[in-house]
Parts: sequence; structure tokens; C-alpha cells
Amino acid sequence: MFSRIIARLTGVVLAAFFAVLSAHAVPAGTTFTVTTTGDSAVGSLRWAITNANATPGADIILFNIPGSGVQTIAPATPLPAITEAVTIDGYTQPGSSANNQTNGDNAVILIRLAGDNAGAADGLRIDAPNCTIRGLAIVNFDGDGIRIASVSNSMIVGNFIGVDTDGAGDGGNWGMGIESIGNNGQIGGISPDMRNVISANLTGGIELANASANVIAGSYIGTDVYGTHPLGNQGPAITVDGAGATGNLIGGAASGAGNVISANSGSTADGIYFFNCSSNTVLGNFIGTDPTATVSLGNGGNGIQINGANNITIGGSSASVANVIAYNGAAGVWITNGIGNTVSGNSIYFNTGLGIDLGAIGVQPNDNQDADIGANNLQNYPVITNSICDGTATTISGTFNSAPNSMFRVEFFRSSVCDSSGYGQGKTIIGYTNLITSATGSVNFSVTFGTGPIVGQYVTATATDFGNNTSEFSAC
Repeated sequence: MFSRIIARLTGVVLAAFFAVLSAHAVPAGTTFTVTTTGDSAVGSLRWAITNANATPGADIILFNIPGSGVQTIAPATPLPAITEAVTIDGYTQPGSSANNQTNGDNAVILIRLAGDNAGAADGLRIDAPNCTIRGLAIVNFDGDGIRIASVSNSMIVGNFIGVDTDGAGDGGNWGMGIESIGNNGQIGGISPDMRNVISANLTGGIELANASANVIAGSYIGTDVYGTHPLGNQGPAITVDGAGATGNLIGGAASGAGNVISANSGSTADGIYFFNCSSNTVLGNFIGTDPTATVSLGNGGNGIQINGANNITIGGSSASVANVIAYNGAAGVWITNGIGNTVSGNSIYFNTGLGIDLGAIGVQPNDNQDADIGANNLQNYPVITNSICDGTATTISGTFNSAPNSMFRVEFFRSSVCDSSGYGQGKTIIGYTNLITSATGSVNFSVTFGTGPIVGQYVTATATDFGNNTSEFSAC
């Protein structure tokens, strides 16, 4: 490890993706079998990749290394880049097995690809479309665990990346767990056997750089295999950046699609960081908690930060797409700049900063007719004047002022405590109503929801305009 540190310091869309889940099974093609942990002989992984690269068509690399227990392959130099379609399937090693748990990951991974001796190298570099990597532990590389070039249809499923084969040991790679500029790829999936654990990497978990139409689903990013203990990446769990980064989906509406994005460490370790990109979606994830939303595993930074990004959708109108965003070291969602960003229907609570923060840190004051500009156009929030529960229903009254003659969706939430700022976070959505402002920009509201008693709870609200700009939470 010390030699690696010295070397480093010296410079050394949606359902269609899930419809192809069967692609994670081993396809037909020329088969090369790895039979040794050696680095150059016939039967080595280097030999298998070299021969697959020289063989047209979709090939397969299987493993049948003699001996029991974990088999460590530690190349002395960088492995060849993958230049032809191939499936590398570590679960073919005798004794290994994929995860079958809904929560947690009991995968037995016996092929350990270790970068201790490889110098300035990525674990695997994918330079060809239609490649699948599964059933590997990829650890201790000076570069990224997996680097995906500008190619399409990569599938990274059922791996430990930065996590050792025991599922809890720190084998962090110096770069990202996965770095991708590819399109139409899939990292993880909705079935338990496709879950990746991507943790302990020294730059971050996953970066989609100018990459479009990718899905990240069902994976644990920043925790151990149980999803309950911190093993954080040293940076954002997921970064989506660049003008070409559009149409990416993090999580999903289907059962099992949500990721656990938690316990990533450092003040800049946001759960998800969007930068200079547009039209990406975040659905059904656990950001700052375990997969049951009962354990505090906050990220060091914001749950989600949107910086110079537009038209990002976080959550939605149905419970299946709501994200849990809790216990993070800064804001739940911080939109520093950018417009058209929707935050709807989520469970946002116990974050150190505001639940939703627009622009400069701290509560932004409302202004008459909402004429100011900035992050999400500094959309005004509602003002709640009263909430009454009669034991079976709750009536919430208040006022709202924003752009004249316009329609807004106002969502109401309840929480057991009020944020220390006096303004809300919102753990449980109560319901919503649509409001239309007058020519002066004002409207009064009184809405009743049959939610049952919420005595002792605090009520807050957000407003979203016709341009999909969501406000901060109102005062409690």
C-alpha cells in the first residue's frame, strides 16, 4: 500500500433498460477460460483478454482456477484494454455465487482483481460496445476500478468495486469506482444478483461524464454489503457532469431499482452531484440511510447538489418514485444554480442544512410577484397560517404569492420536528393542491386531507411552477 501511495503522489428511457436484464446471463460466443492467477501464461486473464480482443464477435471469459477460496489476480502491468465485445463472468469460478437477498448482498466473489503491482493502471478499461463485467472484486488500483470509453451498452453488474471479497474490507481504488463516458449502459439492476457494491474509492463512486441514457440501479454506493455500515467513497457517490450528460436515470420506479447512496465521506461528498448537465432523473433511492430508511448513514455533503444543471427531476407524484433524503451533512437538496429542477413527493428530513436550499446557503425571502431570478428562479414558497386536525382529517390554510395568473402545484408535508431554521423539511407527504394566482400574483388556500390525526406534527409546504421550478420549504 505504501508503494502505491508513493507512486500516486509522484504522478504514477427507463423500462427499456430493464427489459434487457437477461443480457447479464452468459451469451453464446467463443469461450476463453482463466485457469491461473499468473499474469502472462496461457490461461491467465491477460491471455484471455488478448485473445478475446483478437476474436471477432461476442466472446466469453470464464474462470476455473484450481484451489478453494479467493483467487487473487495481481497483474504486473496494466491489463489490455477490452476492444471487442466480451462478457467477463467471475461467478463461473467454482464455489462462487451471486447475491439473492432483497436487502444486503450475500454474493460470494472468489475472483479478486488487485492492482497492487500494476502501477498507474485502471482495473479494467472497456473500449468496445456490448461488454458485461460481473462477479469480480476490483481493488487497489491506482486508477479507476472500471473505465468505460465512449462506447454503448456496457453492463456492470454483481461486482464489488473498492470493496474486498469479504464485503466489508477497504480495497479502494485511487480513482473512481466506475468512470464512464459511454451511453446506454447499465450499472446494477432491479434483480438482487445485479447489485454492485461500490465503496471506499478515493475519488468517488461513479462518474457519468458527458454520458447519456445510462441507468444506475439497485446498487450500494458508500456502504458495506449489508447497506448498514459506512465504507464511504472519498467524494461524491455519483457525479453526473457535462453538457452531454442527459437522459440518465438514477434508481427507478420498479421494485429493487433504488440505490443506497450513503455514508460517503468528506464535506464535498454529496450523495449525487449534478454539474453543467440537463434532463436527468432521480427516483426511489435511499440517500443518507440504509435500505430500510431506519439507519442514519448521511453523506458528508449534500444529499443532492445541482450546480449549473437544468431540468433535473427528483422524485414524483407516486410513492414508488419518492426518494428518501436524510441525515446528510449539508442540505437535503442544494440547487446552487440552474432552472427547471423539480423536487416532488420525497421524504426529506434530519439533514444538517435546509431540506431544499436555493442559491446562497440559508432561507431565501419571498418577494412580491416572484420577480427575482437565481436558482430555480428563487421560486417563492407558500405561507401556512393554520393547520387543524379534527381526528380524521387535516385542514391547512394559508396564502401564496408568485407570478401573476399562473398555476402552481403546492405539496404539503409533515415532520415530527421543525428544522432549526424555523423552515421545513418534509418527512411524509400529506397531499397536494393546484393553485392559480390572481392578476396581483396572490391566492389564498384552504385544503383538507383525510390523513388521520397528525397532532404534534409540524406542517410545511413547497410550490412548483409551470416551468418545474420547486421552491424551498415554507416555515413550519
